[in-house]
Amino acid sequence: MLQTIAAFDRLGEENAFAVLARATALQQQGKDIINLGIGQPDFKTPPHIVEAAIKALRDGHHGYTPANGLLATREAVVRRTLTTTGVEVSPDSIMIMPGGKPTMFAAILMFGEPGAEILYPDPGFPIYRSMIEFTGAAPVPVPMRDANGFAFVPHRSAVKDFFDDEEVRRVYYPEVERIVKDATGASRVHIFDHTTRRRVPDAEAGADAPRQPVRRVHIDHTARSGPQRVRDLLPDEADVLLKGRVQVINLWRPIKGPLLDSPLAVCDATSIDFNDLVPSDLVYPHRVGETYSVKFNPAHRWYYVPRMRTDEALLLKCCDTATGVPARYTPHSAFSDPTAPADAPPRESIEVRVLVFHPA
Repeated sequence: MLQTIAAFDRLGEENAFAVLARATALQQQGKDIINLGIGQPDFKTPPHIVEAAIKALRDGHHGYTPANGLLATREAVVRRTLTTTGVEVSPDSIMIMPGGKPTMFAAILMFGEPGAEILYPDPGFPIYRSMIEFTGAAPVPVPMRDANGFAFVPHRSAVKDFFDDEEVRRVYYPEVERIVKDATGASRVHIFDHTTRRRVPDAEAGADAPRQPVRRVHIDHTARSGPQRVRDLLPDEADVLLKGRVQVINLWRPIKGPLLDSPLAVCDATSIDFNDLVPSDLVYPHRVGETYSVKFNPAHRWYYVPRMRTDEALLLKCCDTATGVPARYTPHSAFSDPTAPADAPPRESIEVRVLVFHPA
């Protein structure tokens, strides 16, 4: 008798299709269904695509295609990627797949094995976890919610020199706007500053030294200074904007990688108590700002990204005027990683601070 491999016992079922079948049955009974189960498109295929498919069949294009997809299609993906992200890739780096799940399955098969850990979005399709378990790897859910106050973002920037302020404003600011809007669903964003840092040993002794990593647990804005930035930067619109939800978001990334020296640690915002936060003046020549210093609490839960790459970034929520959300202020700090080699290249990083607006 034929025996299936043991891995099949770890392969679950795709419950989303069961939901789809049930929704379809209810629709056939005349029920009005809004189906959120599988992401089934609720629009017809555009006519020009239908006509292109018909023409291709009539012209005899119905044999096997190259394994990685038609060259013309991959070149179109390259143009689209360059237009939307500013990243230039080769058609040879593009593979056309029939959907998201086969793409994920192929990637999971390449990297999944006993002893490995693979992150997957939660909530998400149940088959994601099932596919990871099929390979013998350990599935690690990443909560997709506004609870932790920070998020990991894969993103390859088109910026060539992050220490060129003009290029950062011209190229990076539009990239940051897209990232923040996509992550938060904001109706409007306003970038108000950026800071580059380059660690130099004993730099505190030099007046002309570059900005250094901050090795003190802090939060960039407070319940008072967050809204005040709106009044300072957008005085004519502040009263209207502050009627809606306002967030201050920091997008942080290494300039050189993999980052070994002075990585950034972030604290799960749901693990802090408001009494842990101490308002502290930040005195500039032209104004006085306010940040939170953070008292030690053994309940705090801290995280960092080991060997962070230049095509990876972190979103940190510094302030949120919405009082009903779990995460409003996210502590963070640079730290000395005891596992880093002694000759690790000094950290270089950039952070961009953004006002994020949601309608009232």
